[in-house]
Amino acid sequence: MVAGMVIGFIWISTFLMACNDFAVICASITWYFSRKDIADSDGIAGDADVWKGFLWTYRYHTGTLALGSFMLTVIALIRGIFNYVAEKMYKASGSNGCTKCLIGCIDCCLACFDKFCRYLT
Repeated sequence: MVAGMVIGFIWISTFLMACNDFAVICASITWYFSRKDIADSDGIAGDADVWKGFLWTYRYHTGTLALGSFMLTVIALIRGIFNYVAEKMYKASGSNGCTKCLIGCIDCCLACFDKFCRYLT
């Protein structure tokens, strides 16, 4: 039960970070494509609609952000399990060079896959 709650906490925190990133992206896109030759009533040229980003987040893209954050949670869980097993293997084998190389290669592949999935989400 505790493991499920920890996984759920990681998933929710990853989801909230993804929603925040999406709202910032929408705000920067609306500013970039707004008219900057005419100043508004506030005297600043260009508009950045942060509220539109939050609206789009929770109205149109909630499922996409939840799926992406779930993928990142599963990858973080796999990396955590691997790090635990790798630590136990390293302690059991002493300072074996082959074990160090194998652990380093697998860790590098998992880190590369993690960065790839973060780029996709």
